[in-house]
Amino acid sequence: MRNKLTSAVAPTLTERAVIVTSAIPRHHTAASRNATHKSYGVGLALLLAALHFEALAPPQSDAAFLERQCIKDGCTEEKKLCMRAFKDQFEAAKASCADAGKERERRQCTRAKRSAFKQSKRGCGRAFKQTCRPCCAKGQITGCSIAVCGDGIKVVGEECDRADDSACPDVCRGDCTCPVCVRTVGAADPYYDRFECASCANDCTSEANCVMSGCSGEVCAAESVVTTCEVVPAPRGSCGCVDGECVWNLCANGQPIWMGRADGCVQCQPCQPPDLPDVLRDLTDQGIDVLDYRLDSRAVCLACDICPSGRFFVVLISSEDKEMLEQQGWSAW
Repeated sequence: MRNKLTSAVAPTLTERAVIVTSAIPRHHTAASRNATHKSYGVGLALLLAALHFEALAPPQSDAAFLERQCIKDGCTEEKKLCMRAFKDQFEAAKASCADAGKERERRQCTRAKRSAFKQSKRGCGRAFKQTCRPCCAKGQITGCSIAVCGDGIKVVGEECDRADDSACPDVCRGDCTCPVCVRTVGAADPYYDRFECASCANDCTSEANCVMSGCSGEVCAAESVVTTCEVVPAPRGSCGCVDGECVWNLCANGQPIWMGRADGCVQCQPCQPPDLPDVLRDLTDQGIDVLDYRLDSRAVCLACDICPSGRFFVVLISSEDKEMLEQQGWSAW
């Protein structure tokens, strides 16, 4: 929601005096003019005195006037929109309580929805006081907004907000950010042409545009295709819209980070380290989505029977899984 600030400014002292004097009616006779001037004389004298004292005081700056306009036309209006949005959500949620079962359960459901609504309203008020008004006070006349995640209105500081999700249709997260998704089938994959169907229509604007097809559902595209039936490895991740294209992908719940772990071997000693596929399978069994992976090397030291081999397993995972991997000997890469 953008401020509706106009370029209007407060009239000057001279302009106000002209406005008042121009209001004196014009008469055709000398007697009527004299009577009118006498009646206006005292009032005009008082006005000029007031303007004189006002001129002695520090003049109201344009910045102060614009700040008030920013708060009135921007912050106040956005606060109303924020509260109205949560009010509409509450009414819809309250209606759903009608199917909650017994009367007691329906009342409990309604109380819970009302409590959530009150908390959301308080969030609108906090954003008004703590964010929008201070923004106007700093002279940032445009761009001041009330960002309350969940009201369905995307503003500065939010990538998306519920249905207002043009940046990532259908996949806006609860914290009003878009998920970070990476492709799981690269061009070097021997099954790339089959899994990604490079010759198919793949343009998309939302998840709903992408379909899985093929003999075993191994093809991800914006159209359904028919393939021959033979045993092929299953592609990792899910079929969805990433950067305007239907691809196999995995999305991180948090910020993606790289983490590495030594293969467990030491220099000059025979060793049979685990295979990378086995490492990936172990992580998957723990419920950890591996967005990308590779084998890497890093010289630590050079000494037989003491120093590690220098070979590492490196994986790209969500920051939400970082602590779990650290407990297993992984570290940031």
